[in-house]
Amino acid sequence: MQKYLHILVIVVTVVLSLFFHRHIFSREIVGIHTWRQSQTQWNIRNFYRHDANILNPRVSHFNGGKDNLYRYEFPVMQWGIAMVHKILGESIMITRISMFLIGLFALLGFYLLLRSLHFSPLLASFGTWAFNFSPVFYYYTICPLPDVFALCMGIWYLYFFYKSTQNQSFKYIFLAALTLSLATLAKLPFVVFGSATFIYLFRTLYLTGKENWVIISKQIGIYACFIFPPLLWYIWVIPTWGGNGIVGGIFDNQITWAKAKDILQYHKETMFPHILMNKACWLFTWVAIFMFFKKRLFKREEFFYLVVPFLLVCCYFLFELNMIDTVHDYYMFPFLPFLFILVAYGIKSLWIENLYLKGFTLLFLIAMLHFCLKQNKNSWSIEEMQKNGFNIDLYTYQQELKNAIPKDEKCIILNDQSMFVYSYLIDKQGFIFKDNYLPAGWIVDMVKNQKVQYMYSDSRIVENDPNVKQLIDSTILEAGSIKLFKLKNTKSIDTLLQTKHLVL
Repeated sequence: MQKYLHILVIVVTVVLSLFFHRHIFSREIVGIHTWRQSQTQWNIRNFYRHDANILNPRVSHFNGGKDNLYRYEFPVMQWGIAMVHKILGESIMITRISMFLIGLFALLGFYLLLRSLHFSPLLASFGTWAFNFSPVFYYYTICPLPDVFALCMGIWYLYFFYKSTQNQSFKYIFLAALTLSLATLAKLPFVVFGSATFIYLFRTLYLTGKENWVIISKQIGIYACFIFPPLLWYIWVIPTWGGNGIVGGIFDNQITWAKAKDILQYHKETMFPHILMNKACWLFTWVAIFMFFKKRLFKREEFFYLVVPFLLVCCYFLFELNMIDTVHDYYMFPFLPFLFILVAYGIKSLWIENLYLKGFTLLFLIAMLHFCLKQNKNSWSIEEMQKNGFNIDLYTYQQELKNAIPKDEKCIILNDQSMFVYSYLIDKQGFIFKDNYLPAGWIVDMVKNQKVQYMYSDSRIVENDPNVKQLIDSTILEAGSIKLFKLKNTKSIDTLLQTKHLVL
């Protein structure tokens, strides 16, 4: 029985995660970071409905007379889920189930990674349990976010990398290069994980000289082949990211030292201890840090290869500090494998001591579930949307707003600071505006040149503008604070302009 305990722990981990997520699977996107999730869902929708070309990720807005192409990370995950929709039908539940399966695959990868680091099956299963109940992972594992896929592939890269150092099989080298490529395609920062391979090859060359040069050159060739597609993609698309602070980091969007200090203080007091980890992880983390230096683990080969990737993740964090701020918790995903390897080592250090500490460890493991659920109790709430400035009437009257006019009608939509959430919830594409600003002349242009017939609005300022009023033909629907208008046609607008009733 004892030799199967690790299987029991893994099964219980999955079953509990499934049980506590059960009410979310069929729920529309709502809660924390609906902005980024809605953008991802628009990619999926448009791959499914309109253009299945993986090079053409599309969103919902056509502002500025442009098309709705929106190339950021390579949409490998979004395209894959869209193809699942092609088979099973379009549904938020299908997306959430797909994300949950990606999350489970990440857990399997983490378990195998710990095994490759010489953890026993039981202790590796404990580490996997801890990883699963990281509050940030637990929340996003059921949310449409490419960062989850990138994290999953990053974990599998680390596993295949370690297997390749232990086995010297080109099968593992090939799989390590493939998963690193997929992680980088899905999210560029994960490329720093590949420094583990660089350090390994450099160290091997240093220790053996030219003796293994043929093998090393083959490995370099394999990695080069797989890293070329991400390199090509980002060389192509990054120049189109005008105005995106991600590219320049702290050098492009400088913040004051006081602001930087506040952000770092938040990460020290909240992000790392409560969102990436939870209270029950703290003891294991400090024990692991103590043992790391006491036993000089940094001199052991398997940990040596983790040090440089971790330091580069820290550099990425500092470079993007102004963008991560206190908001973007999913930008912190590259830290998770390193943090929970540390937690797992802390668990191992206590578990092997004596029977009393075994019981103590089990209590803390169970407490992880409690603190994770407590941290996420409001994560999927409508109130979270409201706190972030979104109109909750979008959620309350979603079906009425969605079904009032045909799905494929291009519309004017305001106000939406995100450019994604409003249009996603009402399932309409078109031209999206914010800050109660929409000149009548723009409406005329969209009606005449873009064949727009309808306008969704929660802006009384725009609606009550005398010129805009003249462009409204009728009110189709009032749903809380949101109104849906039918706009006058081109002929009626031309008449208004000719008679000078409408002066632009």
